Amino acid sequence: EQAGLVKFDFLGLKTLTVIQEAVDTIVRSNGQPLEMLKLPLDDAETYTLFASGRTTAVFQMESPGMQRASTDLKPDRFEDIIALVSLYRPGPMDNIPEFCARKRGDITVEYLHPDMELVLEPTYGIFVYQEQVMQMSQRLAGYTLGGADLLRRAMGKKKADEMATQREIFAKGATGRGVAAETAGQVFDLMEKFANYGFNKSHAAAYALVSYQTAWLKTHYPAEFMAAVLSCEMQHTDSVVAMRAECLRMGLTLLPPDVNAGFYRFTVPGPGQIRYGLGAIKGAGQAALEGIISERSANGPFADLFDFCRRIDTRKVNKRVLEALICSGAMDGFGLNRPSLLKTLPKALQLAEAAAASASSGQEDMFGLGGGTAGATVEQRVEADIEPDWSQREHLEKERETLGFYLSGHPIESYREMVEQICSGRMDELIRQHAQPAPVVTTASGKPAWQPRTKVMFAAWVTDVRFFKGDKNGDARAARASYKVTLDDQTAQLSTWIDAEPWQQYQLYVKPDSLVFVIAEIGLSPARDGREPEPRLYAPEFFDLSRVLHDYAYRLTLSWERPAVEVMTLKKLLQPLRNAQGVNIAVQYRSAKIGCQLDFPGEWRVRLDDPAVIALQQLLGADCVKVQYKRYQAPVSERRFSGAPAGGSYDDE
Repeated sequence: EQAGLVKFDFLGLKTLTVIQEAVDTIVRSNGQPLEMLKLPLDDAETYTLFASGRTTAVFQMESPGMQRASTDLKPDRFEDIIALVSLYRPGPMDNIPEFCARKRGDITVEYLHPDMELVLEPTYGIFVYQEQVMQMSQRLAGYTLGGADLLRRAMGKKKADEMATQREIFAKGATGRGVAAETAGQVFDLMEKFANYGFNKSHAAAYALVSYQTAWLKTHYPAEFMAAVLSCEMQHTDSVVAMRAECLRMGLTLLPPDVNAGFYRFTVPGPGQIRYGLGAIKGAGQAALEGIISERSANGPFADLFDFCRRIDTRKVNKRVLEALICSGAMDGFGLNRPSLLKTLPKALQLAEAAAASASSGQEDMFGLGGGTAGATVEQRVEADIEPDWSQREHLEKERETLGFYLSGHPIESYREMVEQICSGRMDELIRQHAQPAPVVTTASGKPAWQPRTKVMFAAWVTDVRFFKGDKNGDARAARASYKVTLDDQTAQLSTWIDAEPWQQYQLYVKPDSLVFVIAEIGLSPARDGREPEPRLYAPEFFDLSRVLHDYAYRLTLSWERPAVEVMTLKKLLQPLRNAQGVNIAVQYRSAKIGCQLDFPGEWRVRLDDPAVIALQQLLGADCVKVQYKRYQAPVSERRFSGAPAGGSYDDE
């Protein structure tokens, strides 16, 4: 500024790309132009979305804390969105509860001077913006615009000598306009208190407008908006998982990838439908996929795997890409299961190469691959190699390898009834509830105070475990050898670290492709190195299925509809499981003439484990075996760090 220059900040927001892509899709579908800058700012349905807190993917409203604030405030006008964007920052966010209470009318708004109402009415009597400080100094003390800006700067810098000078100028100007000296001092104190936290309203309004536009799109064109969000996040698996869960919650149908129907980005083939983008398949490059799409657009859908391999450019679409497409489900429409497609792939590639060689030499090969009618496919002349289908577990594992998550199902589903009885909730729900910035609380000595934080329990599938030696030249946390464990429960993915010492007790069951139960505190990591805070587990403890069955199962109910003579088979199965510390057993017996419940005596308590439950289900049927569980009760942590001072860290926890 001293050099006479003006600084401009240009923010590269991917949200603008999301909005443009959604608009382009809507215009293609409707044939009508859509001007986002001409949207009415009083759409009731859009404000209902803000008030619901279901603002995942809505700009500035994605975090759990912001969603809670939006739910509390229940904004019903654009000014409320501007205020929310401004208040949700360290410092002013402490005013959010009072701001919401004033809006609801729970707290009466009072002003020290009538002129204050003209400035502070939009924010219910609370200083929120820097512009309000400037307006107040103009209206109450006769400041010029330039003078008001100097006052704003002085308050922000908190320089004692400048503030003393400004206080004198303000008091003199206010009293000269008929304001009592005591009132002028009180107003100045109030302005000084909030000036350091004040936000630039013009900046907040621009953000609020983008937030409103995304909320409007999510409300009125949910499929088009979410497809655009997924397209912009397709290289970030964690985000795709979260957005997929949101699509399911919204009632949208996420169609699997398909080489005959999909495109590089996520698309909207019909109302309420989103087609998975081929570009989100790991191992399939953009050039290869665009070549496939171009061929399909020019010459029609692919008839089968042989036809596909014959028509594509195998120099760009190599075997690795084809295997990724098969394992992701993108070729399920060819009529073969995935292992059969993989088994047939070498033959299809060999025939395609032979066809290409024959075509270049001007000859037809023995299969007639160099020409023929359009309807004659190679598969009619060459048999595919048929293989038994994979198990569901292997099926899902291949999807996770190529998509980054389970698309057509999730292995945790077979444990869902148990999980819902025992656990505090699913991961996405718990993250929304608990992953919020904690206020920094200090003791009288100025040190960070310890605050209780609730522990929760959830179940998750271990998808990845990686060992890190540690950086000897780094800080204390980075220097420790540790294991990074990635957890997935179909609603969210979360990674956590386990130090080498506690890993010794967990390594037997915290391993890829296994179910674990976790008791931990959920919070946010500190923002550092320009990265946003992320959900994080604090002091996690891990338990395997057998331990949880032992600790939480309390009753086993069996439905018996079999001949009485087969009861000896049941006795033989239960005999080795008898344990005085186990669960009670009840049998619901039904025959053509009678029905009753038999409660087994205490000496027939049994200790359950996963193989025992599976054996009972195989004997009686899955619906005839019901286990009842206690719900996890969260103890209150005694010493858990609730906040970090400036420059501090949560890592010592």
